[in-house]
Amino acid sequence: GTMSTGIETSASRMRPDHTVEQDHAAYTEAEHDRWRRLYHRQIELVQPKLIVALGKTAAVRLTGAEASLASLRGRVYAYRGIPLVITYHPAYLLRNLPDKAKAWEDLLFARRTFAAA
Repeated sequence: GTMSTGIETSASRMRPDHTVEQDHAAYTEAEHDRWRRLYHRQIELVQPKLIVALGKTAAVRLTGAEASLASLRGRVYAYRGIPLVITYHPAYLLRNLPDKAKAWEDLLFARRTFAAA
C-alpha cells in the first residue's frame, strides 16, 4: 500500500481567528480537549495504519511522555493501537536546516514501520 492518507492535527485550527503569535501561546485545557475530541474522531473515520507526529507538542499529546523530541524519536509508540512515529515539525526544520537529515531518517523509519503494519 501507499502512504496517502493524512490527518491534520494542528491545534491552530482551534484558534481560527488568532494571529500566528497567539497560535504559539500555550493552549488552554478547553482548547486541548476540543483538539483531542476532533483528533479522536478523525482517527475513527480515517482508520490510519500509521500516525506520524510532527513536533514536540504533537508527540507529547499523543504519547503522554514529557520529554525532549530528540529522546522521543527513533521508536514506535502506539496511539489507540495504531503505530506512532515522531519527527520534527516542518517549521522547526526551516529554522534548523541541519536537522533535515534526521527528519529524513525518521520518515524512512516511518515508511518501514508502515510497510510492517
